Amino acid sequence: MTRRSTFMLFEFHYKYKQPINVDHSDMNVWVRQINLIREEVHELFSEWATIEHVLSCGETPSDEQMSKFLKEMCDIEYVLRGTGVAFGLPYSAGFDAVHASNMTKTGKKDGGKQTKGKGYKAPDMLSLFK
Repeated sequence: MTRRSTFMLFEFHYKYKQPINVDHSDMNVWVRQINLIREEVHELFSEWATIEHVLSCGETPSDEQMSKFLKEMCDIEYVLRGTGVAFGLPYSAGFDAVHASNMTKTGKKDGGKQTKGKGYKAPDMLSLFK
């Protein structure tokens, strides 16, 4: 996460009195965040269903349809990163660690997904909490 996007999320949380760096045992915040994530994923799937229908008819999704899909993708990213802000998680460092780990995947593609393979190195997320 860039410094600018980190600032924007803190700005949002501060302006709307959303949780920032709360205790990890705050069940109310956990429930709130998972509900936000669930809602945004549902909205993404709704837009995906529209695109899937268009594709199944042999047509190409319109710019308007693609823009709606993009908006829902960004909303998911926003609430995921916002969850990091809420709990004071090192989201940027975690993302960097996952990226570095993904770059060690040397296996074959399986259904479009790159598999781990022999040289795979799992991200050390626990070290981010020390």
